[in-house]
Amino acid sequence: MSDPAPNPQSPARYYYGWNMVALATATGLFSVGIVFYTHGVFRSYLIEDFGFTAGETFEVYALHIAVVALLSFAVTPRMIERIGAKRTILIGCFCLSLGLFLVGLSPNKLFYFVVFATLIAFGNNCMGMIATRTTLVFWFEARRAQALSFAAMGITAGGILHVPVTTWVIEHYGWRVTYQLLGLTVLTMAPIVALFWKNRPEDIGLEGEPAHWKTGFKSAPSENAPAMNSKQILSNGVFLLVALSLGTSSACWSVILQSLVSDFREQGFSPHEAAGMFSVLTTVILIGKPLYGPVGDKIDRKWAILWTLLMQFAALGLFLLSRFYRPFAFEFFGTPSDAALLSAMVLFGIGVGGCQPLYSAYMADLFGKHTFVRAAGISVPLVIGCQLVGYLINGIVVDATQTLLWMWYVMSGFYVVSLVLLMLVPRAGELAERSPSLYEGSLVPSAIDSELIQDSSSHAADRHEP
Repeated sequence: MSDPAPNPQSPARYYYGWNMVALATATGLFSVGIVFYTHGVFRSYLIEDFGFTAGETFEVYALHIAVVALLSFAVTPRMIERIGAKRTILIGCFCLSLGLFLVGLSPNKLFYFVVFATLIAFGNNCMGMIATRTTLVFWFEARRAQALSFAAMGITAGGILHVPVTTWVIEHYGWRVTYQLLGLTVLTMAPIVALFWKNRPEDIGLEGEPAHWKTGFKSAPSENAPAMNSKQILSNGVFLLVALSLGTSSACWSVILQSLVSDFREQGFSPHEAAGMFSVLTTVILIGKPLYGPVGDKIDRKWAILWTLLMQFAALGLFLLSRFYRPFAFEFFGTPSDAALLSAMVLFGIGVGGCQPLYSAYMADLFGKHTFVRAAGISVPLVIGCQLVGYLINGIVVDATQTLLWMWYVMSGFYVVSLVLLMLVPRAGELAERSPSLYEGSLVPSAIDSELIQDSSSHAADRHEP
């Protein structure tokens, strides 16, 4: 006799969705967490062995990012719609593993350029946030912000884990062997994903989150709306406001994180002290991700995002204050610090940590889980475009002033723009009242989506609480 189907109504039952959170965290750790954080570690060795200029090492990563943006817009969402997130991640796992192994065999810089911008970019994108967050959006609703926040910890943990380990392996075995070992490390995710990844709760007989989680919880009006196509998403003003608000805020923190060590050095800190303070900030960002998850599930996610942006904006003021005045100076783990600087790092780290997962949860609230994969993919080139504009403007200003001081003023302006754009976005309930047609008659891009919508509709009464 076969075992009875799992009962999602049982308060005592462990929900399999948390397994998906753990898998999504590991996937981020061994994909984006490797590629993003270790590229800078390899930079000096590529310059020495291949004759790369410093500018070319940045160009190869810029090309990688450009390809990722193109894939996110045109390829990866369609793959997920047609073959599912699990198969997309598995394809990405094999491509990223092969790409890392091949760059370890690079005979020249052209080969490195091509592989890094093709196989590695494609594999990294397939294993990245679009696939993992799309899966979690289907598994979670009442605790969606918590799930997305915990899963986002994997990428940040990559900076804490992979940078020192990669540095040690390079010093002992060389950069080529290190790349090959990283490729083999990525490959270990394939059997784990193949065995345990489930695209949606219905795959194992569940109807969604346990009912007791949703006591008092009201589903967003869009939750089970039909999927919108790319044209509908791009022509939607609310989507553009959300994507550009995310883009301008991510431009701020990405520019600041890339420049912060140099800014500390400009203030007179030693390289060791600057690196130590940056490590503290990275750790706070990691801690900030799960802290904001429960908040985003208890209050309207728009206001939760607003708090993260206000925390980052306040941190910029404290960073500026610490450049001119150091109140209550002290030593923090052997590094000179003060109340303003330490408070700035805590506020900035917690704000940055919670920001992006909350934006993803908010986008799912606004447009529904069936549209999320397309909306998330289309938002990537817009976000990256904002980041590139931020880097360009910051570079021009810093070159003109010969100081990073003005970076803080420029980025403050970007944060103001992000806050204004966010305030123009209606809450999910308000959007349904203003534009009920947004959730009616949308185009379904694939047969897989039709099946998902049919399954979701059949269980809608069980999952929605008054």
